[in-house]
Amino acid sequence: MDARDVRYDHDLIDVLPALAESDFVLVRDQHNTIAGIVTAADVARAYGDLASHFLLIGEMDRRLRQIIAGAFTLSEVTGLCDPAGERLTSFGDMTIGDYLRVLEKPERWQQLGWPLDRKVFIGRLEEIRRIRNNVMHFNSSDPLPKADVDKIRNLNKLLREYGE
Repeated sequence: MDARDVRYDHDLIDVLPALAESDFVLVRDQHNTIAGIVTAADVARAYGDLASHFLLIGEMDRRLRQIIAGAFTLSEVTGLCDPAGERLTSFGDMTIGDYLRVLEKPERWQQLGWPLDRKVFIGRLEEIRRIRNNVMHFNSSDPLPKADVDKIRNLNKLLREYGE
């Protein structure tokens, strides 16, 4: 099979069909000289790095929603998060801010029966809320720092352990 080549200024999304077909493309620079190669593995790795953040945040969101739905009634939650009853019609409508409003209440926290420090948990969840907002709103083109990824992973591990 002949190698496919693309110009360096092509958008990667437009090159994906060629990558799927031949597993690699050669990249030509501004002088039309072969300057590099992009492989399907390169794209998979880059996509995996980006997608993993969304998947970790999605897991956290699902677990928190399941925990809250299992411990509280919808009316308890809407009373704290949406007293006017305009936004929350189900647990699926909740945001991380809503999770914070429910769990920061000492009496609600006690209902969970977790042997964890509520203030520390709420502080970490607030940090992750900011991280999540930056990721979901593409506020940075830089990769998510490992420390931030670890915070989300550790919270997910904690939620798996206590949310079962």
